[in-house]
Amino acid sequence: MKSLSAIIPTLVFVSFYVCNVQGLTATSFQSSAVSSAPSNSDAPTKTVLPPNGSFRSTISGELSVASMNILAPTLHSLSEPEATREQHAAIDRKERVPSSIRMAKQSGADILCLQEVEGVEHLPFLEELLLCDETREDGSISRGYDSFSWSPLHPHRAGEVVGLCVAWRSDRHTLASSHGFRRGQVVQLQEMDGGSTFCIGNVHLPARPSDIYGRLKAVSTLCRRIEDCRLHKHSSSPLDGAAFVMGDFNCDASCSPVSFLRDGYQPHGIIFERNHRHKISKNDAKKFRHGLRFLDAYGPNLRKSQASITVSLTGRGPGSMDHVLYTPGRWGKTKAASRKIISSDFAVLAGGGRRQKRRLRAESKVEARVSLEPPSMLRVDSVLATIDPDDKDRTQIIVDGLPNLGAGFPSDHLPVGVLFTPTEEEEDNTDVNMVGSGKDEDISLGDESQSNEETTPTVTKRRRGARSMAVVTRQRHNALLRALSTWLRSRGVTDVIQDSPLYQWHWVEGLEYLRKKMRAPDLCCVAPKDGVLMMIEVTVSKSPTSVRKHKEKKYHDLAPILSSAPKVKGASLSVLDAFVVVVNEEGTLPPETINTLESLALLTAANDESKQNVDEAVREIALELLRIRNHWMNQ
Repeated sequence: MKSLSAIIPTLVFVSFYVCNVQGLTATSFQSSAVSSAPSNSDAPTKTVLPPNGSFRSTISGELSVASMNILAPTLHSLSEPEATREQHAAIDRKERVPSSIRMAKQSGADILCLQEVEGVEHLPFLEELLLCDETREDGSISRGYDSFSWSPLHPHRAGEVVGLCVAWRSDRHTLASSHGFRRGQVVQLQEMDGGSTFCIGNVHLPARPSDIYGRLKAVSTLCRRIEDCRLHKHSSSPLDGAAFVMGDFNCDASCSPVSFLRDGYQPHGIIFERNHRHKISKNDAKKFRHGLRFLDAYGPNLRKSQASITVSLTGRGPGSMDHVLYTPGRWGKTKAASRKIISSDFAVLAGGGRRQKRRLRAESKVEARVSLEPPSMLRVDSVLATIDPDDKDRTQIIVDGLPNLGAGFPSDHLPVGVLFTPTEEEEDNTDVNMVGSGKDEDISLGDESQSNEETTPTVTKRRRGARSMAVVTRQRHNALLRALSTWLRSRGVTDVIQDSPLYQWHWVEGLEYLRKKMRAPDLCCVAPKDGVLMMIEVTVSKSPTSVRKHKEKKYHDLAPILSSAPKVKGASLSVLDAFVVVVNEEGTLPPETINTLESLALLTAANDESKQNVDEAVREIALELLRIRNHWMNQ
């Protein structure tokens, strides 16, 4: 042994909504709209439209959407005796369905999503209802929709007449593609002005409370279809590459489908929803992932005060099951490709073993969420309220149960809608200056931009933040190790072993006893010039000195153990104590780390390499490590 010095829901009818209907937050509706003050004074103001209100006309780059379950006569008649169901359904189509579609069209939204719409032989009737203009209560005209796409709710069922419908106006948008699947529909539209494309997802998830898996499977399929067709054309419009999902989720905003759309993955384990439970296996959890990151357009505050009720059935009470979600920025197919590249590089880096599998599993869960999130391109400008806190009589009618055609509620659902507008883009003026220093000073990357204002997170946010930070830390470590390994290989090291436990090293063969054989130094290699076996640990820490001491203590016994190994003796190798490369969280390299890099450069230097070239090699790897650290600190 030689020392270094010697060498150098379903129907979620929650009682909360019933108990607090009379105590909803007081908000006075004006004739058209009012402003809802957000909690953050710097945040854009959202306009709240009264129930059955209408959105203003939009321009290029803006989009208004609305969604409503109109209650299909085929399903509504199921409560009737079997002998009279057909007759009841025929009356429903003549009297109630036109009123339901008329109510859905009141908002005048650019895009209208309908659930439980009868098609097949009823499509001409649907086309007629969508096409006609409607006169609002204030005398204004709500234009009809001359284009639509219908998809059966269960495509595999022969003769299925109940389905989903997305309608639009051909003078504003044109159809790019349409895909129907069980319980969902994805329509890709293109703006007539500008050519930008965006996706509309329309869903009607399973209503049975226990069908947790069915709802998750439907939204998972929805995300895959959106990712397949959303190829934005790099238009200047903020709508280019955006995605919007809305419809009847048959569960509230806290359910697993909404969480899946928001987070991008569903962890394995037990899911509890409305007194029902379902176990998500690890294999299923691998399938439930996507590269989109949706936001709830209503959010918890507006939903509680303005849209606490979107459905109400007689005898079952009210609930909030209709949602509108959107991606605030562009999400392209580069997401999937990026994940494959990262996983491939990591597989080459890590080799085999249980540690690699654990890290790959952790990385695959939330890798997409922590570094590929685009800047926000869209914001919520206006939302359509379903409840008027000042109109107690109307609220009571809704709570008593729907539909109530005589009171002006032709369906058991109420329409929801949102108007999206572009956000104001902020310029990034952050400059990174490369600064070098001498042996006794730190090497730094200059000033860095400060993080956004910190807010007190909820328990859920803290857990997600902890998972995200764990993945960021692991990815940062892998990037640092990859850079150091590449640098050493370029300087001629051989027999490289990376991130593998000791018992898998070929150097330990023949040892009678190996203590703590699960330990896995980040890197082991041989410097052939001097015949030296080197072990290297790489880490980032806020306390470089203490971490260095901890790492040195952890591996202090390996040098004498490996020196006695038959293979090491047979190769006439000297074994050094472990090198520790620590990058400071503050963006500097401590003097001890600089000395370590110089020692590695000298051990791997060619016979004719000058001191100047060695110093340049040290500076090169030092700046590369700092660049990697700086990149991942911004994630």
